[in-house]
Amino acid sequence: MAYGSLSLLLSRAAKPNLTHPLLKQFADFEIAEQETVADVLKAFETTATPKGTVQAPTDAELMQNLDEAGKASVKKMRAGNSGAQYDRDYIRYEIEGHRKLLDIQDVYLKSPDNLDETNIAKLARGMIKEHLTLLAALDKAA
Repeated sequence: MAYGSLSLLLSRAAKPNLTHPLLKQFADFEIAEQETVADVLKAFETTATPKGTVQAPTDAELMQNLDEAGKASVKKMRAGNSGAQYDRDYIRYEIEGHRKLLDIQDVYLKSPDNLDETNIAKLARGMIKEHLTLLAALDKAA
């Protein structure tokens, strides 16, 4: 939850200040994906009636999942100004976070113990790899 929460908060914070159009699009996709993943993971913790809509977590809820380094990263993105360096900082944070997320999925998939969680990890792993490829291309273009 920590790295997904961080990616969501960074994307929400960065989106208004990003200058590269494709990077803005990436942030939109990342926000939608991470809100959905957070909603699905939260549903595992409850016995609530299934809903066909996503209940996006608030920034305050997400901040509770972060360590001090994550909180500092969010603070930096919120305080930043638009420009090429800002775009590169966002890309760097997202690449670091996605690499950590990929490592988590890989470790989890080596010792699967829950069918639903294993299937989510499989799906997440594929999307994370795609995002790393997109981020590498955006890094070259920014």
